[in-house]
Order: sequence, then C-alpha cells, then structure tokens
Amino acid sequence: MFQGEILRDRRNSLGEYLRLANIVNIAFALKRLDKLDEAAAVVEGEDWTASRIDFQIALAVFEDDLDEAFELVSHIRSQGSENLIFGLASWPVFHELREDSRFAEAYKAASGKEYVSSSEVRRRLLGDDEAL
Repeated sequence: MFQGEILRDRRNSLGEYLRLANIVNIAFALKRLDKLDEAAAVVEGEDWTASRIDFQIALAVFEDDLDEAFELVSHIRSQGSENLIFGLASWPVFHELREDSRFAEAYKAASGKEYVSSSEVRRRLLGDDEAL
C-alpha cells in the first residue's frame, strides 16, 4: 500500500469515528432532554454491530444496561488503548457508568490505575472547605 493510501485510510477511519461519536453525543443529549423517541431514532439509524468497544459500551449505557456496559469494560484491558481508558474517565456519555458503585473497580481492572473523579480532584486541589 502506498503512503498516500495509508494516510487516506487513517483519515477515513478518524472521520468515521468522529461521525459515530457525534451520533452518540446527539442521542445522549436528546435522552437527557427527555426526548426519548428522538434519541432512540438517532441510535437506531446506524448499524453498530461492528463498532468499536467504546461505542458498544456507550450504547449499553444509553439503553440503561449497566450490567452489559460493565461486562464490556472488562474487555478493554485486552484492547490496550489509552484512548479507551481516557474516554471512560471523561466522555460525558459515560456519566451514569461513572456514578455506579462498580465503576472504580472496573476502571482499575481496565487501566491498572485508580479512578479519581473530577469532584475528588477539585476537593484535593481546593481543600475540603472549598470543594464544589
């Protein structure tokens, strides 16, 4: 494969990733606005069967199936991607997952690192009296 073809394939992959990420973000925004039918229509308009594991986790969270989401999280370590780990800790669509009591343990199993929430970071930086 020529270098130009490799770069084009990478750009296409990134473009597809961003397109799907936008779809997921829109679906969650609609869901949080209580526009459930519209949110479901956005998700159902795509074929997710061969999607990346982060999208599979997001869809499980979207469907309020946290058990399935945590099962999928348990496979992340074998994927070996720091982007997946960063997404778990920061992508807003995983908010409900992070709020679950199982998250810290699942995050550590997937990343090998302790999870520290943003509120805990603020508390540590500002001290107990000024934490939000």
